[in-house]
Amino acid sequence: MYEPPILTLTGASLSEKRSAEWIDVNGLGGYASAAITGENTRRYHGLFVISERSSLARNVLLSRLDETLELECGERIELGVRTYRDVSAPDGSQYLNAFSQGLYPNIEWCIREASTRHTYRIEKSLMMVGGENTLLIRYFFRDVVKPGTLQLDPFIANRFFHDLQCAADAMPPRFRWEEESLLLSHATGEHLFALSAPGATFRSDPDWYYRLYYREEEERGHAAEEDLFRPGVFSLPMRDGEAAFLAISAELSRSQMGRDEIMQLWADEEGIRRERASSRAKQSHSPLEFFLSRSTESFLVRRRESHEHPENQPSLIAGYHWFGDWGRDALISLPGVLQATSSLEVVKEILHTFSVYVKDGLVPNRFSDSDGEAEYNSVDASLWFIVNGFQVLEAYLEEERAFINEIYLPTVQVILAAFRRGTQFHIHECSDGLIAAGAGEEQVTWMDARVEGRAITPRHGKPVEINALWINAHWCLAEILERIGEDQEGGDLRARALHLATVYESLFWNKEAQGLYDVVSEEGVGDPAIRPNQIFALSLPFPLLSEDRAAKVLALVERELLTPYGLRTLSPSDPQYRGRCEGSVVRRDEAYHQGTVWPWLIGAYARAVLRSGSTEMVLRARDVVSGFQKLLLESGIGTVSEIFDGD
Repeated sequence: MYEPPILTLTGASLSEKRSAEWIDVNGLGGYASAAITGENTRRYHGLFVISERSSLARNVLLSRLDETLELECGERIELGVRTYRDVSAPDGSQYLNAFSQGLYPNIEWCIREASTRHTYRIEKSLMMVGGENTLLIRYFFRDVVKPGTLQLDPFIANRFFHDLQCAADAMPPRFRWEEESLLLSHATGEHLFALSAPGATFRSDPDWYYRLYYREEEERGHAAEEDLFRPGVFSLPMRDGEAAFLAISAELSRSQMGRDEIMQLWADEEGIRRERASSRAKQSHSPLEFFLSRSTESFLVRRRESHEHPENQPSLIAGYHWFGDWGRDALISLPGVLQATSSLEVVKEILHTFSVYVKDGLVPNRFSDSDGEAEYNSVDASLWFIVNGFQVLEAYLEEERAFINEIYLPTVQVILAAFRRGTQFHIHECSDGLIAAGAGEEQVTWMDARVEGRAITPRHGKPVEINALWINAHWCLAEILERIGEDQEGGDLRARALHLATVYESLFWNKEAQGLYDVVSEEGVGDPAIRPNQIFALSLPFPLLSEDRAAKVLALVERELLTPYGLRTLSPSDPQYRGRCEGSVVRRDEAYHQGTVWPWLIGAYARAVLRSGSTEMVLRARDVVSGFQKLLLESGIGTVSEIFDGD
């Protein structure tokens, strides 16, 4: 069995990365997450955050579980980190000795007894159980030379994850201790969740803790204080070389779990993770590839049911902690999902999920955080369905003939027909055969930031990447039709794609910049802003430019937009450029697509370089990609952040 790599922080690196965050997920949209110190720095952090059955709407049930070491001599050492606006009390980060992310997050504390100078070691590991709303926690005790107990203080939030709890407005849950489990329910009596702690005692001591402070929320311009309810205190005996197990579950069948049951569930989940990690390690060529592949799997979710479609539906979370599943993000990611999971079935299921929701030729841009209903305001999600659907299915045309004929092709034809005749959000085919979209304050491309109802980058007219996708959609459909024997229709579509490519190159070429206009209005006026969207003219399956012009576009993008972490969304030479994404919601949204760096664009850039770049460009692109490895220990442990500052 191949040994998977582990990410570890100790010593100076641990001190420098105190704000780094870990997350562990359950495949339903639920998770456990905090900073590595144990501090909750966001409203979205929580030890037990679960999704509702009818949507991916998440609720923070258990915000935190703070540990205190109680020694026989009477000394109490608090390991938790609870932050208020002006002070952290307690601040147990001083005892943090190591953090590691392997099969699961693992935290190690080293505590020196004041009277004897003896060092106690406690390891805390946790895992969300795949496919259910259950969290397992294991405490392992080392070098325990005297009797002692570990006190656990649970802090309840019980709120929608976008909200904050105020004691004055909240109704604390009912609770009772029964057979080594704390059973919590809503005021109505409906089951909320249970915390099973075999071997522990529980002392009821209900109390509110006021105005806990989430500094990341303050930095993002949001309300940043919350009240949390503590029902009482658990006490677990510590024995050297032994482990104590806890289970937190919203599943009724897991409401009262004994030690043997929790240990077996732990062993089962660990075994599943070890097998997957070993297989992934065997296939990976570097720790970067391993952890990107691993994190890809963490974004895969199953919707349990929806109002329209009661069956389980595979989908893809657009980002943790607060994004739901977005059509655009999921469909852009399909080739990566196939590479990371080696499962065509997973990719087919995602395509099927989004095909079911196609309306007026539009794939949903997103599903609502609150009720899971589909929302439609994207011109590119439907086109990514066609182009990336082709890219993942191309090698399986014979084996997947039924799926292609029954799911993929009918959806593609519906999309293309709707775009040609015109559909919502002013999406329509123009007289030159290209696509225009958007009007007023609509924002229908991926650069979709809005401030107080105002679109920051409206990009109305004919966006450069949308038309690259539109032409490629014709070419992809032509390829499939010809290869399954529909030569006449396929040939007609291929001829149309070739004609549209000629129109495209003529219309979008910006002679002055030696690149492509970002948008061309329906009146033929080009927007000369230097943005990364032009890279898709080079990176999609069907290239749209002559070799000479492709090389010039690539040189322009590299000179103006390339950074070590992705492509800027606007050239620094542009008066609208914003080099830092910080401050209030308004200031951040204004910068979001006006210079901010997006790592996801590296994929398109790298493909363009392999197709049209020099040997030196290829080497530089390789260095940029490999440079992401150091980011795995920077912010979200084992992952890459969504954005970086343009400066």
